[in-house]
Amino acid sequence: MNYKRAYRDFKENLGKNIGFFLLITLGVMVIVSFNRAMDSCILTVEDYYESKRVEDGRFGLVNKLSNQQIAILSSRFAAEIEEMPCVDVNLTENDRNRLAPDVILRLFSLKRSINQAVLLSGCWPEQFDEVLLDPKFAETHGYTAGDNLTLNQKNYTVVGTAVSPDYTYTLKITSDMMNSPETFGIAFLPEKGFSKLDDAKNMINTYSFICREDNIMALQDYLKKNYDLTEFLARADNSRIQTFFNDANAPKQVSLLMGVMLIALISLVISISVRSHINAESQTIGILYAQGFKPIELIKYYLLLPGLLSATASICGYGLGVFLSRYLTVMQEEQYSYPEVIMSDSFYLLALGLALPILLSLGITYWNVKKTLLNTPLSLLRNQYAEQSLTTWEQKISGHRFSFMTRFRIKEMLRERSNLLAMFMGVSLAMFILFTALFLNDSITKYMESLVPGIPFNNMYTFINEADLHKYAQRGELTAIKEVKLFAQGKERNLKVQGLKPDSEFFSITGLSNLQSDEVLLSPTLHWKFRLNVGDSLTLHDLAADKKYAVVVKGMTTYDYGPYMYTNLETYNQIFRLHQNSVNTLMTNEKLVITHDKIYSLTEKPVILSSVHSLLKMVSTLSNIMIAVALIILITVIYMLMNMVIAKKRINISLVKIFGYSPQEINHLYTRGNFIFLFCAFWLAIPCSYIVTKLVYDSILENMEPYFMPAINYSSIFLAAGIMSLGYFTASYFIKKSLDQVPLTEAIKNRE
Repeated sequence: MNYKRAYRDFKENLGKNIGFFLLITLGVMVIVSFNRAMDSCILTVEDYYESKRVEDGRFGLVNKLSNQQIAILSSRFAAEIEEMPCVDVNLTENDRNRLAPDVILRLFSLKRSINQAVLLSGCWPEQFDEVLLDPKFAETHGYTAGDNLTLNQKNYTVVGTAVSPDYTYTLKITSDMMNSPETFGIAFLPEKGFSKLDDAKNMINTYSFICREDNIMALQDYLKKNYDLTEFLARADNSRIQTFFNDANAPKQVSLLMGVMLIALISLVISISVRSHINAESQTIGILYAQGFKPIELIKYYLLLPGLLSATASICGYGLGVFLSRYLTVMQEEQYSYPEVIMSDSFYLLALGLALPILLSLGITYWNVKKTLLNTPLSLLRNQYAEQSLTTWEQKISGHRFSFMTRFRIKEMLRERSNLLAMFMGVSLAMFILFTALFLNDSITKYMESLVPGIPFNNMYTFINEADLHKYAQRGELTAIKEVKLFAQGKERNLKVQGLKPDSEFFSITGLSNLQSDEVLLSPTLHWKFRLNVGDSLTLHDLAADKKYAVVVKGMTTYDYGPYMYTNLETYNQIFRLHQNSVNTLMTNEKLVITHDKIYSLTEKPVILSSVHSLLKMVSTLSNIMIAVALIILITVIYMLMNMVIAKKRINISLVKIFGYSPQEINHLYTRGNFIFLFCAFWLAIPCSYIVTKLVYDSILENMEPYFMPAINYSSIFLAAGIMSLGYFTASYFIKKSLDQVPLTEAIKNRE
């Protein structure tokens, strides 16, 4: 019998119950789809790293190690060290008809026991003139198996695509912000093909190692003291390996937060709806108690429909989440290179997707209605619970000289405060999602706009040897850069100190020439990312020389292309105790042709701008989806809650109609005045969205040089106001239709 009654109640309030069902389904779908997709990607990559023996770190040396030296190092530090040579080939000179200018392909040998390659398509190369390309590069430039590729004036045949764990994020240098398959890719040759490469000038001597974590620092210290170390990079600091995990965890956290908030909100709305239903049937409940029904029986009945709704919605939401999760893995696959994702489920997802909505719905409903159902039969028969006595606040309002319309609306709002509180929470959630979407998009847009004046050069070459630098000195402006570490926010952070000429043609920094022997200026990235401020005394650690240097932050600059400190060349050399004219870097506006064995690093403005633009396109798509979801939640929550108020006030509305009030006046009495809640939610959502956006970018950019401060444009604030108004007036249109459908005969029905 309970099921038949529940089914009848469901049909009588079909629109409202469908709304409950859809919103719970949406909340579960958001949680399951994003978390299942990202968890599956993470587990796939973790298994990939373990099975293909990803490196624990790598280092670079000026001179190549002998086999005996490698054996000594391996024995001394209980490590497996493997040479990982590579050659950068400029394909501009080799395949002009196929490729844009300045395209670099980095060639590796397939003979390796660390960072083993995985074949994705095609077949393994057997001949010396066969090559495997990374899938992003091959797709971008249209290479398929069987195509010809010219490398160093020799013809090669593309036989397929492959990936390796040390290039999951295919960055040319680890300080790059995003991969750019248009200009950089990697390729694999068989050992006999790689050994035939006659390109010693572009050969890069790097070594990968696997060892215990507590031996990594000891290995680094030993290399610094005994060899010409050009690079040492632990796995934890390697953006090619670690950025994937930061990027995958951010959508998980945001979707979990928003999904749980939505489910909790709808559970609260369901409980309010059930309580209103009990309120309307209080006399019937009193009769049932008088006939011998127990409170627990009625509690079970009133929990039946919420339980069935939430259970059915949870199952549907979980199924949709599982279905969509496969497509959401594309978000990661578009940026990162790894084997095909194996989808997997986990216990916590089953708990969140299936158990949480049911427990929240039943728990909140039980807590909200148990007090009513435990009233005495006599009080229920007298309808005391349903009657709303005049509260102290209403009495105070009655004493003021407000107009009738104003007094009426305020009293109605006070009497329906639980509904309005739920509506405020729902609107706040919708505006929170909306503003988060706008913050995510505008932050990248603003950063990209700041990069144009913030990078005053087109190319910046850091040379290994100062003698090579002076050969090109007339082509640009000399400067000096040193990579150091700084302990900030609980861990060592990477940053660079740049020494500039006081009369620099590229930089315009007021007071640069007046900096004292230990004073530096901060880039905005250092200020916001590591929370450094003017006046701070800092200790910089030069790992290569194992020395520490003290500096004082004198001021800020507007130049922002990474975590940089700036000072004049004289002060730079005093800080690092170098000779007076020490320089190692050249800034130019024109592209120079320099062999890779002479360059330690290269920063290119066009590549940075292209990378940010690619990220902007991806985030814009996600932002549009979030805006659509926010609009749906906004309209649905306002309509459902206001419709519940109208259903509860049908007799009063009918009486007002009998007294001759026009539809506009009735609408004014019962629906106007709620915009104030939207206004409050609108401004509350801005700081909340700011915090969430900052957490997202802090996670994604932790191992990367750039940093986005959360920002929003005035135009986006007006856009949010427009979307909010659209949602409100759309919901109001349907609410007005519900008001118009209340018949005049409702007031004369027998309610005793």
